[in-house]
Formats: sequence, C-alpha cells, structure tokens
Amino acid sequence: MTVASMKQSSVLQGVAKKVILQVVSGTKTDTQSQSLAAGASFVVTDLTASITPQSSSNKVLVTFDVSANAANQGCVVTIKRDGTAIGVGAAAGSRSRVTAGGAGLTNDRTLASFSATVLDSPASTSTLVYTVELLNPDDVTKTIFVNRSPVDADIVHGVRSASRVILMEVAG
Repeated sequence: MTVASMKQSSVLQGVAKKVILQVVSGTKTDTQSQSLAAGASFVVTDLTASITPQSSSNKVLVTFDVSANAANQGCVVTIKRDGTAIGVGAAAGSRSRVTAGGAGLTNDRTLASFSATVLDSPASTSTLVYTVELLNPDDVTKTIFVNRSPVDADIVHGVRSASRVILMEVAG
C-alpha cells in the first residue's frame, strides 16, 4: 500500500499525517483446524499481538490477514481486543457482528485470504491483547482450516500459507 492510497482510505485518513510510535506483529506459520457447530467460533492459536499504548489518547491501527478454508464453505473473522470485538458491523437482530468474511471457495486445494484494517481507539495505557477469531456462519457443523487447504496432500499443488496481525500505535 502506498502513502497515496493510504490517504484515500477512509479508515486511514489522517494516519499518514500522524506519528507511528511503535509497531508490533504476530505471525502464525503452522496450521490449525477446528470442527465447529453452527454459529460457533474459535481463537486462532498463536495469532495474537500485544501492545501498550504510551497515551490513552493514542489509537491502534490493526491490520490482519488470515489464510483459511472451510471445505468449500464460507467462514468469517472477528478481531478482538481483550475479548471485545472491534471493527464489526452494526447490530441487527441475532446476526453475528464480524470484522471481515467471505464466500466459500469452490476448490478444496486453495486458501482464501481474509483481511481488514481497523483504527481502534482503546483509550488505555494498559497492555492490550489483540486476537483473531474465526466463526462458522453456516447452519451445519464444519471444519475450518487455517494456513492449509482442506485437502492437505503432500504434492506440488498442495498449499500452505502464513497469517499475520500487525499493530501500530498512532499518536493521538
């Protein structure tokens, strides 16, 4: 992403003019799979990052990219700060409020990339822990795979990936 394109993004407006005080990241390179009942979710193991803001007026720019597949079905992602969902859609009935999501893939040998950027205003100087949670939005039990395809064959077109979360403290 270039500075010019950052200035055009509504999430990032004003960030390019401010000072980035610290950058923290977390990367998950191993795989994980979890069988989930309809509407259930799980925290992606080892895909966390912690940051301690220098001032309660500072913001935290959260960027994440998660590689996942749910055997030709969709899954959705929620970013949480100390267990509280951030950057989610508006409440509407019993609908799940999530940060990002997508349609299912039509190939069980590939991965989808779920990503988003959230400008968080935690109003805190305590250590904050950001986690990534995947949710099964369907009406049936299914298995969600992280950093690997459902068909994890040891062949040239078998794929593995990495997922990451980046935190940047932005001066308030």
